[in-house]
Parts: sequence; structure tokens; C-alpha cells
Amino acid sequence: MNTNDRNSLKSVNTNQRSSQIVILPLVVVLLIISCSIHKKEAFNKEVKIVDKDTVRNHNDDLYKILYATVAELENCSKKDSVFHPLDDRDTSAIDLRMLAVGRIIDAKKINAVCVSSPDNPTIDFYEYNANKWVKIGSDTSERDIIRMAFKDFDGDHKNEILLEGQGNMNGNNWNSFYHYSNANKIEYSGSFFSGQYKDTVVDHSNYIKVVYEGSWYSNQEKTLYQWINGKLIPLKSVVLQLKKADLKHDALWIKYYENPTRDCDTLVLKFKKTYRDRNEKMFHLWKEFFEHFN
Repeated sequence: MNTNDRNSLKSVNTNQRSSQIVILPLVVVLLIISCSIHKKEAFNKEVKIVDKDTVRNHNDDLYKILYATVAELENCSKKDSVFHPLDDRDTSAIDLRMLAVGRIIDAKKINAVCVSSPDNPTIDFYEYNANKWVKIGSDTSERDIIRMAFKDFDGDHKNEILLEGQGNMNGNNWNSFYHYSNANKIEYSGSFFSGQYKDTVVDHSNYIKVVYEGSWYSNQEKTLYQWINGKLIPLKSVVLQLKKADLKHDALWIKYYENPTRDCDTLVLKFKKTYRDRNEKMFHLWKEFFEHFN
């Protein structure tokens, strides 16, 4: 057993409690935004983004934009193309609609996603069928949305839609997922707040491993999700929680949860104990939580 690993748990909390909130210069903020955009590009690896010379104004009627864009898509030689037809060169674009049009689900269908604004948005989903655009889903969000991405997370050969929020000062953000159902609708699948996660499709297990590193006053969490029937279901979770978040104490609780149903977003607390890294069982539960699901 590595002593450095044991000490790292305490040092994480000590470092977090000693952190001071500072006002970041504009340059640093821009660098953070740049890194977040790079994350989006990684998720869009299955979908090629085609740059548009034709710029459409945000005030244009949505259906006018959709019909104009689908004509260009049908003439596009790249069948997995996605167009972003709104004018993202506008310096105020962060306050306006976001729109993606293309074969974002698979190579056969043309769909569109429109986010009404970054703050408290309405999200509408469309499909082009029999020469007509039809709305096939809608949702609202109390969380901000600044990026969208498309990837097959559950191994069914259809992309899910990922809507990402702005990261906070610790690099964490909301991630909300939507899937194309057997009823030809786009529906909400689930969401989580995280700074890092890794998706795996091993023998159709379809796991997503989520780590939330917390801060000096909030929990550290590890949660295992699985895609089941189009839903992102949390299976198990382990949490390290400060007993007193007062910058003076470092005593921790360890809390372990399991989902008894595997068909809804329900985690039930199995135990809550004082965490001691000298305790072999507790230490390995936290340190090696995901190792059994590789």
C-alpha cells in the first residue's frame, strides 16, 4: 500500500481549505473558455463540422433557417456533416440562440437542436421527414447551456446529444444528455455535475465513470452510471464529506450508496462511517472504486 496515496486524501482537503477565492483576470478567463471549447471538439469526433460562408441573422425565422440549411446539407458530400448556421461571429452571440442542423443522430436522418439562450433555455429538437420539419421533442433547463456535442455513449450506433454548461472556478460543469428513442422522439436521459468523466463501452456494459473533486467546503464524489434503456442510471456512489467545513478540521465521513432498482435515478445510503485511511476496507473503497468496472 502506497503511503503517498493515503496522504494525498488529506492533502487534497488541506489544499482545498487553504485555497483563496481570487478574481481571475480576463486573460485567464479566456484561457479557461478556450480549454472548454477543446473539450467540445473531442466529443464531436464522430461528427464533422462544416464551416459556413453563408451567415444567417439570429432574428431570422427558425423554420426559414432550417429549410435553407437542409437544402445545403442534401448537397453536401460529407454525410456526417453538421451545420451551425447562426452567426457565431457576432460578439453578442453568447446571449442568443444556438442551433445545430445535420445528421447528428446517425447517417440516415437529418435533425436539428435549438437552444433558445444560454440562461434558463428552452431546448427544441426537430427532424426533417417527408420534406417537412417536425418538432420531435422539447425540454426546459434551469441551468445554463453554452455548448452542444454529439456522440454515441451507449453503443447503439446512434449519437446522444450532450448539452454542457459553463464551468465554475473549479472546472466543474453540468452535463445533460438526450437520446433518440424507439418512438422517434428525442428525450431527456439524465445529467450530472462533474469536472471529469470517462465513458466506456465494454461488452455492452455502457458505463460512465464520474468524478467530482469538490472544494474546501464541498464533498468529493465518485459515481458509476450505466446506460439502461436510453436512461443514464446511477448504480453506485461513494462520497467523502468533511464533518466540519470550517477551514479548521479535516475529519471526514465516508458514505456509500447503491441503486436498488436499476431503472430510475435512485441512490440509497448503505452506510455512513468515519473515514480513516488506515482502515484497509475504507481506503480501497475510495481509492479503487472504479477498478472493478474496467
